[in-house]
Amino acid sequence: IITTPGQNSVVPSAGFTFSGSAFDASGISEIRITIYDAATKKYSVIWAPGIYNEQTKQWSFKVTPAMFTPGWYLGLYVTAKDKAGNWQGGWKSLSVIVEQDSGIEPQRAKGKEAFPALK
Repeated sequence: IITTPGQNSVVPSAGFTFSGSAFDASGISEIRITIYDAATKKYSVIWAPGIYNEQTKQWSFKVTPAMFTPGWYLGLYVTAKDKAGNWQGGWKSLSVIVEQDSGIEPQRAKGKEAFPALK
């Protein structure tokens, strides 16, 4: 489950935390994150490990300015692997809009139509 940010929310251009929860009866062994930058039409993060807390069942990943283009849509994807070795139902995803850098004329966020589907 993705907790933050919310679908189609505006996130700060200084960076933000992508987070949520994951649970399986056998436990979670790893969380993987992929990020798609619609401005460059490329994955800026591929299969990076997220941080998982077994006690709280919460995961997180710090998204930094090097991973996105301000003023554009960003695709955030997460998947989890249980301790039995099974990936949990494919990728969960959402899109967000990265705010413009200060001092730049605001514009409509661009690029959402370019999101690929991960399988």
